[in-house]
Amino acid sequence: MSRSRPSDFVRILSAALVLVGSPALGAASGPPDSACSDFTCGLPTSGAPQYLIIGTVVSVASTNDSAHLFERMRARQSWTSLPPSPERFTREIQTLVINAGDRTIAVNMSRAEMNAAPVAAGDFVRYAPHHGAFEKPPADPEAATYWSIDGCVAILCRAGDKECARRYVAGAFDHVSGAQLSTNPKRPLPRGRTIDVESLLPREPPTR
Repeated sequence: MSRSRPSDFVRILSAALVLVGSPALGAASGPPDSACSDFTCGLPTSGAPQYLIIGTVVSVASTNDSAHLFERMRARQSWTSLPPSPERFTREIQTLVINAGDRTIAVNMSRAEMNAAPVAAGDFVRYAPHHGAFEKPPADPEAATYWSIDGCVAILCRAGDKECARRYVAGAFDHVSGAQLSTNPKRPLPRGRTIDVESLLPREPPTR
């Protein structure tokens, strides 16, 4: 698969405040490359965000976008544990960008999950990291490498359903306590909200 011309997805990704678990939220292993100067700069070398993300999908990578992203990351010597094939990456991984209120975050989900429940721009979603007794990596070593960089994305409200979306609070949240996170993951967001991590609904009114 040849490299493609950067699309609207790449431009949105370039403008994201936090990209795929950027160390600004301490979510993934591997720091970004300090010498990097393109849209992959915020992407960690491995891992996935280890917090809940609630918000509106603003862009979904096409097959060409995904191949372009993979090639750029490999050129930076990142995602080195993954098989080297861009085609395999596009079959296994779907990248999308979520507007989480005060930040824009890019995440990966599995293509199998995307095919089972397609996510579109405008949908209001929840991203969650792999955790818990039932969230075990695949036995196949290659499949496990893709699993290590993705999480679970569930649609809470379809695009345009504003009444549904009003029930939730957009943002990044600790997946255990439900506390809303600032850009420092060790501290809850000052005057932030707390959500129920099961229903995802806010537990308390805003602090005044």
